[in-house]
Amino acid sequence: MNLLLRKIIGKVARLLNPYYGTCGRCGRPWNVCKPHTTDYKIGYGCFPLCEDCWGELTPEKRLPYYRKLYDRWEREGTIYNYVFNRDWFNIKKAVLADK
Repeated sequence: MNLLLRKIIGKVARLLNPYYGTCGRCGRPWNVCKPHTTDYKIGYGCFPLCEDCWGELTPEKRLPYYRKLYDRWEREGTIYNYVFNRDWFNIKKAVLADK
């Protein structure tokens, strides 16, 4: 399925599923697509992209989506610092290693 079609589906599905997180590229909610989890530290992972979008991008082109997620975590406050134990260095390393 091409990106344009996934984006259209994402807009419609988002209206029907407003409480789900979404792929940072196509906008489809996680209940209608499979997230690609990138493990960046033992016991920690994140998923800003669905499997389809992740597979279409090079590691360098994926990195801005991970950075956007990381920046959102920063804005959300200290409870997320504890829960997610964020570490940009390890996230970046994992993304560039094609994980």
